[in-house]
This record gives sequence, C-alpha cells and structure tokens, in this order.
Amino acid sequence: MNNLGLYFGPKAIDVVITKGKKLFGYAQIPQQAVIPDNGLEEKVPSETRSIEVATLIKDILRREKSDAKEVVVCLSGKDLIVRTFEIPDIPKDEIGSAINFEAKKYIPFKIEDLISDYQLEFDKISRTNTALFIGIKKETFDKYISLVNRLGLKVAGIEYSGFSILRSVSLSSPVTSGVSAVICVDSKGEDEVNFVVLENNFPLFSRDIALGIGEVDVLSQGAESLSETTLLDKLKSEVRVSLDYYRRKFPDKNIQRIFIICSQDIRPQLEGFMGELGLNFNFVDVAKLVGKPIQYSSSLTKGFSASLFRSMPAKIKINLLEVKKQVPKLKGQISTSSLLKGFKLDLRIIILGILICGLSFGYGYYKIIPLKQEFSALQENRAKIAKINLDVPREELNRVNSEYKNKLDDLERLIKKQLNLTEPLGFIQRAIPEGAWLNNFYFKNNELNFSGMVYLEDKKEEFDAVNLFVSNLKSNIKFSNFFNNIEVNSIDRGQFKDKPVTIFNISCKLKGER
Repeated sequence: MNNLGLYFGPKAIDVVITKGKKLFGYAQIPQQAVIPDNGLEEKVPSETRSIEVATLIKDILRREKSDAKEVVVCLSGKDLIVRTFEIPDIPKDEIGSAINFEAKKYIPFKIEDLISDYQLEFDKISRTNTALFIGIKKETFDKYISLVNRLGLKVAGIEYSGFSILRSVSLSSPVTSGVSAVICVDSKGEDEVNFVVLENNFPLFSRDIALGIGEVDVLSQGAESLSETTLLDKLKSEVRVSLDYYRRKFPDKNIQRIFIICSQDIRPQLEGFMGELGLNFNFVDVAKLVGKPIQYSSSLTKGFSASLFRSMPAKIKINLLEVKKQVPKLKGQISTSSLLKGFKLDLRIIILGILICGLSFGYGYYKIIPLKQEFSALQENRAKIAKINLDVPREELNRVNSEYKNKLDDLERLIKKQLNLTEPLGFIQRAIPEGAWLNNFYFKNNELNFSGMVYLEDKKEEFDAVNLFVSNLKSNIKFSNFFNNIEVNSIDRGQFKDKPVTIFNISCKLKGER
C-alpha cells in the first residue's frame, strides 16, 4: 500500500506518494488553489476553494494510481506556532498550567482559540525541562481536516514541515546523540527555509526564513523573482542571525554538525559560507533518497519526508489530532444531571444558606453607612449658587456669557491638545516579564524614561528578561504608535538587599511633536 504526504506550502500544495521509502508519484498544485485565502481570490468562498483543491488532489491520486488510505498533512511555519522554552521541574499536575502560562507570551490571540500539544525533555544536570510547544488555530485546523475528509482519507498526523525533514536527514546520515542543526534551503524563494537545532534528536530551536515570499508583487506586469544571488546573500545573513541568537540562548551547547538540504547548483557557495563560519557540515542528496533522478525542490522534500510517517517514527511525539479528539470529552465530563444526581434537600442547609446570605447583606450595608454619611456631609457643605438677578441688563448678561464661553473654549483646547498616555502606559505593567520591576520613571521633553531591576538568580536570564521587556513594548501596536524609538539606555549588575540584580534603564521617545 502507498503512503501519502501533503505539504501545504506558502505558494503551492505538494502531493507526494511513496512506496516503502522511495518516491512513487509526485505532483504540485499552484498557489491559486491554496487554502487558506491568499488575498488573490477574496470573492471566492473558502468552501468553494476547498472543493476545487480536493478535486485536483483526487485527480492526481487517480492518475498516479495511489491506493493510500491515510495521509499525513505537513504544514509550513505560517500555519503553526512552534516554540521551545524551559520550565522548572514541577509536579505533573502543574505542568499543563505552566506550559500555557509560558506559551501566552508568544500567542497574539486567546489560547482558547488554539489547539496545542507539548513534549518535555528532562535535563538531569540542570534539573529543568525543555518544553517543545506546537499550536494551530482551530479554524485553520478545521480547514485542513475538512479538505482531507473530502478526499475520503484518514488523517494519520499533522506535522510541522521543519520537523518532517528530519526523517530525510535520518535516512541519509542517522544521528542519535549530540547537538546538530538542519537547514532546508529553497534557492528560488518560493518556499520558506527551515533552520532547526536538535540535541539528541530533540528540537532546541527552530526558525522559518522567508527569503523571497511576499517580496514580489505577483499582480504587477513584468514582475520578476529576486535573483538567486540576492536570495543567497539574504540566506547567509539570516543564518548568521539565527546562529547568533541560538548561541546567546544556549551558550554551552555548541553545534557539532550542520546537515544541509539544497540543490546541487548552490552547494559550492554554501560550502564556502560554512567554511567562513568554521562549522562541520554534510549535504543531503535528495535525489538519492527518493530513488529517482528528479529536480530538487524543498517542498517535495518536505512532502516526501511527511509520507514516511509510518515507516520512520520520529522522536517528536506531539499529536494535535489526539488533542482535538479530547476536547469534546473534556466538555462532556461534567453535566447538570451528574451534579444533581443523589442531591436531597435538607432544611438545615436551607436555613444555614439564608443565614449566610443575610449576614453578608447586613455586613455590606454596615460597611456602606460611613460612605453615605460622608456623602450627605459633602452635599451640605457644597457652595451655594447665588440666585440670578432678573433686573440685570442684557449687556451684562452678554458679557458674563462671553466670559464663560471663553473659559469653556480654553478647557476644550486643553482637552483636545492633552497627551493621553493612559492606555500606552497601562500596557507597561503587562509587558514586564516575571522577576522584573520598575522603581522609577518620568516623562519629560517628549521622552518617557523608566528604570528598574531584574532578579532571577542568573545573569543571562536577567539580561534576556530585559530584552524580552523591550521586545514586548515594541510588539504592542498601541504603545509603539506613541513611541517610535524604544531602546535600552543602560544595563548593568548591582546589588539590592544583598542580592545581585540586573539594573536597567529604558527610554521611549515620542513620534514627532505631541
């Protein structure tokens, strides 16, 4: 029986059929048919597009004579939230809450709108857990499930493409221990580049790099793709950024080898680049893996790797399908009938309930009496308004009216020209990471300046917390609409109550004259 992998990339859907561990059939559906909406066909309902895509895939399966009964859905980074972070060694019944609390930092919407799962890797030396978190919006998940249902197939799994390609690496050069990295490159800019770092086959870090996606207006006449040289230069720059961030986050976990999946024509440039970085590397020959002389495509590699779901089980055990199945069960566990079952009325309980309600009401009324007395005193002591003299001439009334009107105009100008910082300042306390606090701030000459401290018992984590604080401020639209220049003035170590802390100062300058 055949195996089927569907990769939903930024610009196309790749349909890959394998038999055993070799390529059996392959076809690609162009961007115009991709779901979700890409903005080119806003007038066409998503339901109609889903039917059209399902029809195209059925035609491909029929043409390739596929007898697959199930499919693995492989998704690009634009459809998923993939994060790794550390949590302490805590009781099992508290891990779920800790994961959700940490994940909320990276999710720009309610976590209730997300289908998510996680996997932990325990480090015996540091006594901490490395958590791998993957989530997908419910509406996006339902779109892909609906499409597969139209095909009459069973969904065997839903995977992140950056992790699917690890099967191709294992098929080429099995790695069981140590720290290694994988880069899957698309030199034409039609698919995202995946950069993944693993320790003992467990992901520590992942990043999706969009080289040319979205940079060319496909509706413009005569629009051309970015040159391969430009894309390679951008790739090298992004890889350097990724490596720099990884090394700052994991300074004691050096990458021992990098596996590169790319086309033959750009290997010489990447060989020289890896030599500049001083890294050991291996190239993965995709044509040799698939068993056919086929032109290289990163999206083909991802679909091919996903189709090996059954024959090459991965160490990553995250299963979004099972999480989705458990949702209705959790909602149905507690029902009204189960709560009322066996319940009997007891007169003593009713009397006790009435007594508790009466005491609560009486205590509340007792607490409000002083407030009522103070309100009455204010009413008695307020200024008395003099009565209007009916004999005042019209000219005097016009003069008084003009004076009040001028005062009202002055007040209105003050209100309109005031700088309302209430809302952006209110975000600061939500942006402060755990372990940090402010001890001073002032606003002067169109600049908000505040300083504070961080105490996390670790210098690196404290510095990261300050950077996270600045990043949170910059990512909030309402705050950054007021302040266009947010930067750290100073960050240093100091003492607070005999404890070593990190002391920081941050300035936020207003946009223009306000």
